[in-house]
Amino acid sequence: MNMIPEDASARAEERTKDGELAALEMTSRPARSSFELYTTTDTDSSKTTANSTTSDEDTTSGLLSSLHDVPRDTVGAQRVWRNFVLFSVLVAAVPSAALACLALASARLGSILGSWQSSVLYITYTSSAVLGLTSWTGKRLGSKRAVTVGMILFGAYVASFGLSTVHPQFAQAWALSGAALGGVGAGVLWTSQGVYFTQASEDYSLRVGQDWEASTSLLGGIFAFVFLGGGNPIMGMYRVHEYPTVFDDSTQPCSTFTATVSLLLRDAKMKYMIGLNAAFGFSGAFLNSFVSGEVVPMALQDSNSSYVGVLVALHGGVAALASVGFSRMAQHTGKGPILILGAVAFALVALPFLCRPALESWNWQLLVAVYSLQGIGRATFEGTLKATFADYFSYEKEGAFANIISQNGLASGIGYGSLSRLSCSSPSAYCIKYRDNSLHNLFVLASLVVATSALAILGYVRAASLFRAEGEGPDPLVEYQKRSISSYCNSWLSTNGSTINRQTYQTLNVSDTERVIDKDDATRGLPEVS
Repeated sequence: MNMIPEDASARAEERTKDGELAALEMTSRPARSSFELYTTTDTDSSKTTANSTTSDEDTTSGLLSSLHDVPRDTVGAQRVWRNFVLFSVLVAAVPSAALACLALASARLGSILGSWQSSVLYITYTSSAVLGLTSWTGKRLGSKRAVTVGMILFGAYVASFGLSTVHPQFAQAWALSGAALGGVGAGVLWTSQGVYFTQASEDYSLRVGQDWEASTSLLGGIFAFVFLGGGNPIMGMYRVHEYPTVFDDSTQPCSTFTATVSLLLRDAKMKYMIGLNAAFGFSGAFLNSFVSGEVVPMALQDSNSSYVGVLVALHGGVAALASVGFSRMAQHTGKGPILILGAVAFALVALPFLCRPALESWNWQLLVAVYSLQGIGRATFEGTLKATFADYFSYEKEGAFANIISQNGLASGIGYGSLSRLSCSSPSAYCIKYRDNSLHNLFVLASLVVATSALAILGYVRAASLFRAEGEGPDPLVEYQKRSISSYCNSWLSTNGSTINRQTYQTLNVSDTERVIDKDDATRGLPEVS
């Protein structure tokens, strides 16, 4: 399946001869990456040599002036695409198993223990992000190794279900300890996965000469589809390409630990994105604990919860298919309408229970609709929302994805905790009797999901407005140049020491004096200009 735009392939063929000439000339110049731009000497700055041919009218200060004219590396782009598909398949392994267990927790362990276990899972999941453990691990080990560590720890949560079954007398201890380890692992895994996704999107965008947001939409859809569709063993991770990581040993631990909170306080957009993460957290808790744990057994007369697995599989299948459609849709409509659609879907998971609180009146058709709506919403969370975070907060990858964890995890923890704590005194339309004869307030739980989803839409609209007002990424060429500098400098550091030729740096820049690189990047180990 060829994921390279046809026009990119055509232009690459047209410029083969020019590329050969450029390759010959590169032998007398400093080493450069395969997708880098460079110019002639200062005395002949009107001529530009690159992997593409441009006229004097198409250049500004000796630089390419249009993303259309940037050099292409179609073979490298295909390699990046295949590597990311492999990464997605391998990373899906443990989370797929863990999320299946999460959906069955209340059904298998009982509503109370299942809710407490899920609550502990999300509390440690959130704490690992807020305290900076997830960001620190990713920056210290690199995204690939951190993902592997996270998968191993997350596996403890899955193992706790087997141990609870084999040793029922210690079920509570196994369930809660496994959840604690699994929460930390999940935090490390998802933060590092987001960083790897951003790195791969950047690499793909540079090689194919494609707009940055289009690349995040494409790879975000790929990951969501593969992840939501299933997974494979951890050991295959050694085959995945490892992107270089520059870790500043002089960085104080406290600054890394507070990266998540710092980004939340420093960037106004982040606080308005909380609603989308919270909506998924509350909706997931409502579905997994209440619908799977109480509604399905009661409505379908399924005391053994045999049908829960079928509905959970349906939910995952809908999410996988929807993620593919949303990936293509985003390239035409943008990501905004998709995120709003996801928030509406989350609201519709709980709203029907406010209109029809009598659980015994529910049937297969209604339950299929509810699980499908959750699948649609989840597809936007796993793919489109994470791609949006990559667009909005690309200058602080670890902090951005750690915020997703902390916000979603806190909401999920509150949701699961509320399901076991919000009680009522006597049975009524919205005071539901659980299978263990305890009474719980359905109205508060369902209203929380609906209200959060509505606020999520308003928050996203505001965040998008701030993003446009800041002017982040309006010029694809500027983004290309900015990311070329970052990628080039990281490669140069590992092979050529701590300095970079001034002329080489300037050819990737807008002018001799203006740097198009983020200020934060300049403090994270980029080379000095000699």
